[in-house]
Amino acid sequence: MAYPVNSIATETFGIVKGTPPTEQYLSELIERVGVDGSSRRLIGLRNRPFVLRSQVSVLDRPGGFTKMRTYAGLIDDGPVNFTWNDYVFNTATPAFKVRVLGVRHVETQLTLSMVGAGVTVGHGAILIAEWDLQLVPA
Repeated sequence: MAYPVNSIATETFGIVKGTPPTEQYLSELIERVGVDGSSRRLIGLRNRPFVLRSQVSVLDRPGGFTKMRTYAGLIDDGPVNFTWNDYVFNTATPAFKVRVLGVRHVETQLTLSMVGAGVTVGHGAILIAEWDLQLVPA
């Protein structure tokens, strides 16, 4: 069984922890006070931000730093395509993309490997990042 596809824009991840909000918990009303000061007028809906945690393989710790700079370039870059566990949000009904509100470095873990009778630091690392995302209509 293959791992499910997880991606934000062109960046793919092996593992993503967290769940995007379901439609009934997705929106908050945007209202404004009417001209008489007592009535309210609905002017739109806004989706609440949510958090996902991603894990991806990188060559080493400096490679993790470079990847985080790439991720930071997605902040406020407009809505981008989003796939979560093989579910492609931009082709679904209703269709959504995500806006990247922020991304934080959580940890870069060096991988370990067994060599002979001992455990040594292997070649590679795992970059863990936490994303602040907001679904927007496509």
